[in-house]
Parts: sequence; structure tokens; C-alpha cells
Amino acid sequence: MNENTSTSKAMRLHRIPDETIRRLPTYLQGLLLLSRQGHTRINSRQLAERLRVNPP
Repeated sequence: MNENTSTSKAMRLHRIPDETIRRLPTYLQGLLLLSRQGHTRINSRQLAERLRVNPP
């Protein structure tokens, strides 16, 4: 079994919570704004704090 096959199988085992899916547009808007402001990196906790959402 190659590495890609192993990774694909592992990814199928983890369900993304519905709440996370619903927040994706908010994450995108926040990341686009931060990018326009010159930010190049942010971690998930910082993004959640800035957007006032629960961290993933």
C-alpha cells in the first residue's frame, strides 16, 4: 500500500462536523480580509478568536 492510499483511507474515517462546514464561508471571508491587510500566517485558534467563533 502506498502512502497516498493510506492517507486517503485515513481521511475517510474522520467526519468533519456540520458546524465546521457551516463556518467555512466565515473562515474564507476572514482569511481574505487578513490577507488584504498583509497577514501571511494565522493559526486556527487565532482565526477563531478574530472571527469570534469556537475553534475547530
